Amino acid sequence: MGILLNIILAISVTLDSFIVGKSVDKKIAFTLISISLAHVLLFLIGVKIGDEIGPLISKYDHWVSFTVFLFLSLSCYKDLFSEEPVFKLDNVFKILITTLALSIDAFAVGASSHHEIEYLGLVIIIIGISAPFFCYLGYKLKNEMIKHSHKLLHFSEGTFFLIIGSFILYSHLSGGY
Repeated sequence: MGILLNIILAISVTLDSFIVGKSVDKKIAFTLISISLAHVLLFLIGVKIGDEIGPLISKYDHWVSFTVFLFLSLSCYKDLFSEEPVFKLDNVFKILITTLALSIDAFAVGASSHHEIEYLGLVIIIIGISAPFFCYLGYKLKNEMIKHSHKLLHFSEGTFFLIIGSFILYSHLSGGY
């Protein structure tokens, strides 16, 4: 996959952390730790599960990866057009539930692209740093001037997922793997 796509993969699974930061009023330190741990742990669990099921689907793993990335990217693009209000994360339970829900894509990406990741340590470090970074950025930048910035993040995240999925499929179809 190459180092650049490994970096893009790591960043793309954490961009949605911005939305969590934008929704938090208090307990920011707890939120930053939670979002980092959830993304890293679910990604690692996904990689481990991918290692287990990989041999079972090895003939079609590139199609599975492409389908997961296509689904994630379409989901991000769908969120561009939804007008759902931003909710407030004002207690620990809401923070934990939202953090876990937004970390599911890290699990899916880990499971579907485990065989594509050449720099697992680097990917984990980037996920561990960028999840709280984007969350804190959302926390600090929440105001009227950027009230639609989450749409740009959905677009960016969707585009990253589409690029990665397409690259995986192209590499397999052209005999790269």
